Amino acid sequence: MLASRLHKPLTARLMPLPGLAAGDPVTFDFPYFADSRVMSVAGSGVTGLIAQGTRFGINPVISKK
Repeated sequence: MLASRLHKPLTARLMPLPGLAAGDPVTFDFPYFADSRVMSVAGSGVTGLIAQGTRFGINPVISKK
């Protein structure tokens, strides 16, 4: 609703915070980040993605002039 009313996209910054558990308080010394709590994530997390061994190819786009 807030994004619709302000006519601009609403985003969230998701950051990995090693050493913290779900529910731990998090504070930032930056005026644009709001203090919050660590949220739990369902699933195997990043370690599950890394353990899968999936490769992502990056194909550069070369423009011909």
